[in-house]
Amino acid sequence: MNNTGAGGELWSINNVHSLSRYSHGPISSMTAGERRQTLNAIAQSGDGFVVTAAGVAVIDLIGPMMRNPGGFACLMGFAGSRQIAASVSLAAMDPDVKSIVLRIDSPGGAVDGTPELASAVRAARDVKPIIAQIDGIATSAAYWVASQATQIIASQPLDLVASIGVRMAIVDISEANKRDGVRVEIIDTGELKSTGDPNRAITEADIQHVQSLVDEAFSHFASAVREGRSMSEADFKLVSDGRIMFAESGLVSGLIDEIQPMSVTIGDLTGSTQAARRSARSRRTTASAAADSMRMRRETDILPV
Repeated sequence: MNNTGAGGELWSINNVHSLSRYSHGPISSMTAGERRQTLNAIAQSGDGFVVTAAGVAVIDLIGPMMRNPGGFACLMGFAGSRQIAASVSLAAMDPDVKSIVLRIDSPGGAVDGTPELASAVRAARDVKPIIAQIDGIATSAAYWVASQATQIIASQPLDLVASIGVRMAIVDISEANKRDGVRVEIIDTGELKSTGDPNRAITEADIQHVQSLVDEAFSHFASAVREGRSMSEADFKLVSDGRIMFAESGLVSGLIDEIQPMSVTIGDLTGSTQAARRSARSRRTTASAAADSMRMRRETDILPV
């Protein structure tokens, strides 16, 4: 979850089925009927998306994110980043799909798999409008993904966004083992090979190593958000301390573009996909100006009296 870590894995928190079994070949060479058959088969499997009569593909990113959640994780509501990336790419290539809505209700999740999904969204954005529609929460890794869309739209003012950051927790139960009379002998091949093993006392070298991993992952996160949202370094610093924001604050900070129900978003896309692109550029300019104003207010607040 947001602000929840697990030993041994980087989190920015929140089972892939092969598409080949549905496909008759490259989608560009399919007939319209074959494409529709492919899309319907994927949708029926629960792993794809639905397409409205007007050509708007709706893809869900719901739940904590993992690259390839297994059966138990799927039952627990985890979202498969790799499968969702495949769905986004398929929708981007399908000429019958005019625009895409990525519906997000996720606190984030594992870093593993997030860059690939974010890249798929960014690539789709270069082909057709793709809207990240927040339906509850899009924080941490889920916001990383959303930031690559043409627009980010929250469904209502109290939707949650941001929590931009990466964390990793390591646990030490070695003292508890001693009290319980349990002896664990760790045999490894290097000073850092057993970093994160809870049966081993945490060393300063462990902490420095884990911090370097967190920092490296965050650098990728930060670069993606700054580029995807066209944010300056100064504006990004205002929102990159890990805090969660309601959508209204996110709008002022330039993290999202609009607050409106998903039905309105789909209606806008149906009316004019080009208008959606122009609207995104206009709203980002307005949001950037608002962020400048907010930064000036903060700087004024800390000036000596």
